[in-house]
Amino acid sequence: MKQAFEVKYSALQAPLTANGAAVVFGRAIAAMVDSCYVRTAGVPMFFNRDGFGISVTCESRQALEGLPLTYGSVIGHFGELERGAVYAVPAADYEAVFALAPAFASYPTTMRQRLAREVGGRLADYLAVRLMAVRVRVPENGDRIVVSGAVAEDFAALPVRFNGVFERLLISAV
Repeated sequence: MKQAFEVKYSALQAPLTANGAAVVFGRAIAAMVDSCYVRTAGVPMFFNRDGFGISVTCESRQALEGLPLTYGSVIGHFGELERGAVYAVPAADYEAVFALAPAFASYPTTMRQRLAREVGGRLADYLAVRLMAVRVRVPENGDRIVVSGAVAEDFAALPVRFNGVFERLLISAV
C-alpha cells in the first residue's frame, strides 16, 4: 500500500471475555465483508480484530468514509459497533512497548489483558490529543501496549509511565 487509511469500530457493549470478543468480532467482520458497503467499495479493505474492536484498513479514504457510522446485527449475534474517525496510518519506523508495571504482574491473565485494552485506549486518546502521528495497538491475547510511528520526536515525548499501571520498556527502530 502506498498511503493507507484506517478506521476503528468499537463495540457499544464490550464482550466480557477474550473468547467472547473473538466470537463477536469474528462474526462482525464476516458480516461486514459480505455487506454492500464493502462489496461495492471498489478497493480492497483489510480487517483486523484488535483489543479495542475491529480496524479496517484501505488505500481509499473515501471508501472508509462511506462505511456506516454504526453497524449492527439485526438478530444480535454481534451487537452494535460504532465507527471512529478515519485517519492516515503512519509508517512504522519506530516502536515503543509499554508493559504492566512489576507491582501488577501477579494479576490474573484476563485482568492484565483487560487493563491493556482499556489503558491502551486511553493512551491512544492521550497521544491523539497531543497530535502525535502514532498508532497504538494491543497484541491479541497480550498484556502489553505497542506504539508505532515514523517521527522520532514523538517517541522522545512518550511518557515513561502511563496511568500508573504501564511502564515504557523500550523504544526501537523497526
